[in-house]
Amino acid sequence: MSELLRIELTGKNAEAWNRVFGSLTGLLESAVRKVCCRINPDAEGEAASLATDIAEITKSWVRAKLENPSIENESKLAEIAERFERMKLLQIDQKRGMVALEKEKLELFEKQVQTALRLLKVLHSCVVRDEQGNVTVLLTNKILANLKVEVAASAREGAT
Repeated sequence: MSELLRIELTGKNAEAWNRVFGSLTGLLESAVRKVCCRINPDAEGEAASLATDIAEITKSWVRAKLENPSIENESKLAEIAERFERMKLLQIDQKRGMVALEKEKLELFEKQVQTALRLLKVLHSCVVRDEQGNVTVLLTNKILANLKVEVAASAREGAT
């Protein structure tokens, strides 16, 4: 069956909708009366009843159609908002991970600097200058053993 007449209306203003639908209902009643009265001149009451029934069915159908897009739009908006919040949470988690990594790097760097300072302190005590400005580093077995321990400890700290 082909459509003789198709009307698509959208909007959220109830007052404007009621004006448009009132006009549309009047037009439908007039059309049904004319068609029915041509077929059967005594059927004006039936024509009015048929026009009213058609108008009510149409009104209910159109209202359902008008409400459906707003429900779908609200659902889409809620879905978009949920995705946006998930993305924000993912970004926060990434930033937390980056901050934790930077903290670990800084702690490792601090340990390396502390080890370097301890080694410099040890080496400073081993440096001897003569009257001509010549520098000599005197390392005893005990000092070398301490340096090896410091370097090994530093390497273990860097690995963890």
